[in-house]
Amino acid sequence: MKLTYGELLDKLGVSPVLSGYETKPWQYYDAEKEVICAAEVRVMDGDCDEVEAEIMLDKGLKEDGTSDMEIIMWLQARKGTNSKYTIHNCRFEGKNFVNELPSWETKICRFFKAVVREIKSEHIPDFDEIKEETMKDKGGAGQGGQGGGRAPKIKGNQLLNDMKRGGAGF
Repeated sequence: MKLTYGELLDKLGVSPVLSGYETKPWQYYDAEKEVICAAEVRVMDGDCDEVEAEIMLDKGLKEDGTSDMEIIMWLQARKGTNSKYTIHNCRFEGKNFVNELPSWETKICRFFKAVVREIKSEHIPDFDEIKEETMKDKGGAGQGGQGGGRAPKIKGNQLLNDMKRGGAGF
């Protein structure tokens, strides 16, 4: 997936376009559960050549006094020689996510945008539900067995009788 700078930010739910070294954060604190969910998109340099996006879940302190923070998703996109951006690094649920699924770049951007939508509506996101919704293929032949759009054209008499070999069948 090769995108312009504006298209990349749009896929991540950022509007208006960020300048160099600028960050767009979203955060929600659930006082009952004492959980913070934060997401942000960062421009890592002045020329806007590198963009990072990250989702973090902070559950407070563990019994031993250390932080119980989990990085749900992190991605890094860089501008190529054609001035188009591609995602070079991506970690999802603690594992490398690059090329793990068909259309993985589109799916991870959909996941990020769905989490941001939940944070904006002041909810701690249900990551499993969002993953289920955003990581599936959206139809078309050859995409997760969801069927194709056209039926093959078959002539029934050619299946039963192979006329080239004297009608003896296959």
